[in-house]
Amino acid sequence: MNKNQSKALFPLLFCIVALNMMSVGIILPVLPDLIFSVAALPNAESAKIGGLMLLSFAFAQFLFAPLLGALSDRFGRRPILLCGLFGLSLDFLILALAPSIIVLVIARFIGGIFGSTYPTINAIIADTTAPEDRPARYGIISAAWGTGFILGPVAGGVLGEFGPRIPFFVASIAILIAFLLAVFLLPETLKPKNRQSFNLLKANPLGAILDMFRFPGIPQALFALLCMLTASQAILSTFPFFVREVYGWSSGLTGLAFGFYAAGTIVVQISLVSFLSRKMGLARSILVGFSAQCLSYVLLAISGQPAMAFVCMAIGAIGGICFPLIQSLTTSLVDETSQGRLQGAISSAASLSALFGVFLMPQIYARFSDAEGVYFPGAAFALGAGLTLMAMMSILAMRKPAPTA
Repeated sequence: MNKNQSKALFPLLFCIVALNMMSVGIILPVLPDLIFSVAALPNAESAKIGGLMLLSFAFAQFLFAPLLGALSDRFGRRPILLCGLFGLSLDFLILALAPSIIVLVIARFIGGIFGSTYPTINAIIADTTAPEDRPARYGIISAAWGTGFILGPVAGGVLGEFGPRIPFFVASIAILIAFLLAVFLLPETLKPKNRQSFNLLKANPLGAILDMFRFPGIPQALFALLCMLTASQAILSTFPFFVREVYGWSSGLTGLAFGFYAAGTIVVQISLVSFLSRKMGLARSILVGFSAQCLSYVLLAISGQPAMAFVCMAIGAIGGICFPLIQSLTTSLVDETSQGRLQGAISSAASLSALFGVFLMPQIYARFSDAEGVYFPGAAFALGAGLTLMAMMSILAMRKPAPTA
C-alpha cells in the first residue's frame, strides 16, 4: 500500500473508531438509570452493579484481545474487524432488550469479545504508516475515540431523558453503520509475507504480554499503561454515580460533562501529540500528560463545587496525549512482524487495568459514600492520582531512552 492509499484509508478508520466509541460512551450517562429500571437499588449498590457490568466487559477483552490480535497476524486485519463490528452491533441490541441484571452482565461479556478489535485497528495503522508518522496518526485515532466520546455521552444523556434503553438501540445502529462502511471500503493491509503462524501460547492474555518483554523498554511502558488506565477507571466507572451523589446531576448534565472532557481531549490530541513528541521526545511528552492527569484527579477528589468538575475535566484532557504516545513508543521498539501481537498485548494490558479498575474503583466509591464510616466520595480519584504517579515513575525508570518521533 503506497502513501496515497494509506492517507485515503485513514478517514475510514477515523469514522469506524468514532462510531465504535460513540456506542460505548452513549451508555455511561444512563447506566445508573438503566440499572434502576431493572432492579430498584440505592445509588451505592447500583454503582457496584455498574462496576460488575464493566468488569464483565473488561474480562472478556482481557481474554480475547490478544487472540484477535494474533489471528489478525495470521488471517489478516479485514475479517477480524468485520466480525467484531457485526457482533458488537448485535450485543447492543441485546442490551436494549435485557430484562434482568444477569442478562446485562452476560451481554457486556459478549460485547467485550466482539469489542476486542482495537488491536486490529492499531495494527492497520502500523501496517500502513512509517514509524516517524505514527505519533501523529495514533494521536488522530485517539482523537477519533474522543469524537465518539463527545457524541456518545451527550447523545446518551439526551436520549436517556426519553428512556434508559433508547441509547442502546442507537448504539446498535451506530455500530452497524461502522460495519457497513468497513464491508465496502476497508482493504486488507497485512502483506502476505508478513503473516505469521498462529501460536495459541502467545495468544493468551499473559502470554501475549510476556512475549513482548523480550523487547527492551516494553515492560516499563506496559506497566505505565496499566497504571494510567487503571486510574482512568475512577472517571469511567464512578463519575456518573459520584456527580449524582455529590452534585445531584441528571443524566443529561453528566453526559455534557463527559462530552466536555472528550472535546478537550480531541483538541489536545490533534494539536499537541505530534508537536510535543517532536519537540520533547516521547518519554518527556508522556510525563507532561501524566502530570496533568494527576493534578485533575487530586482536584476532583477534594473539591465539592460542581463548576470544579469541568475545570478538572479540562486539566485531565491534557492527559489524553499519553495513550497515543505510549502506543507510538512501543511500536518503535518491536519489529514489523510483531505489530499485531504488540497491539494485542497493549489491549490485554488495557483490559487488565480495566479488570482492576472497574472492580476496585466502584468498591472504593461505595465504601466511602455510604452512611457509615468516613464520608469521602472522591476517594477513587485520590487513588487514581497515586496510580498516575506510579506510571510516571515507570517511564522514568526505562533503561533505554525513548526514541524521538
